[in-house]
Amino acid sequence: MMKAMLKRRIAERLAQYNRIVIWGAGSAGLLALGLLPRDRIIYAVDSFSSARDLDGKPVERPERLREEHPDTLVMIASIADKEIGSWMDENGVVCVRMDFYGLLVEVVDPASMKDLLAADLLANWHGSLVETLIRRPQILVNLSYRVSHSLLRSRSLPGRIAATLSRLWHASNCAYFGIDIPAEVSAGPGLVFAHCGAIVVHRRVTLGSFCTLYQGTTLGANRRGAVPRLGGRVIVWAGAVVVGDCILGDRTEVGANSTVLGPFEVNHAIIAGTPARVLRQFSHPAAGEKAEDRNER
Repeated sequence: MMKAMLKRRIAERLAQYNRIVIWGAGSAGLLALGLLPRDRIIYAVDSFSSARDLDGKPVERPERLREEHPDTLVMIASIADKEIGSWMDENGVVCVRMDFYGLLVEVVDPASMKDLLAADLLANWHGSLVETLIRRPQILVNLSYRVSHSLLRSRSLPGRIAATLSRLWHASNCAYFGIDIPAEVSAGPGLVFAHCGAIVVHRRVTLGSFCTLYQGTTLGANRRGAVPRLGGRVIVWAGAVVVGDCILGDRTEVGANSTVLGPFEVNHAIIAGTPARVLRQFSHPAAGEKAEDRNER
């Protein structure tokens, strides 16, 4: 039902496009194929995949896009959307382009617990609800967190009752899944706990849309009480610790077993090490200024 709701909204949003190409033949491409109007998808493209089809849709080389009509929509289901956009510009591809995850954020109501849960479920989806519960039982943490967060925010129950229920759910998540995420945390749609175990999130942390936290990660406060803020599609790999006034912008990845200490600010980059440093910068937040220079101040 939740998936059908999002599919309907996406179909309405894309009503003007009769030809859609998905860029990306991986897991994100499969997710896009399941949500976009299938009868309007003509094929997928991918630079690296050796697959010949994406669940029944042919997979072509990107060069074919040079032959496409300008009204064709290229739905980019890849973290390398900026690089893909640059390739399209350099190769004279004049099709309309759109970021798939940006589209999902657009059709999800951030004030609706139902919408947020639907996005969480899609981000964790494994073919069917039963298979998802078997392979990702920690999706139940998303459920209890979203419900308790909604209760605290809406005040539909007396404060003491809502707080007690939230604390009970929180304690259960810690005991059974090893995931410590208080109801006060602000998290965007599509939150993923990739594995169970030793995930700790401070109650004042802010998580953007489609963030992924692996096992053994900590997002905590420093002695001054400053906490991290994560943008959209941030991935924190296993064993990483992010503490203090850290701003991890959209599409940032924190390497496994890294330690990120604030003040630290980066956007669309890969960071790793102890203490963490920028290993690869995909785009600079400020023209002419490198993230490494800013973080050394």
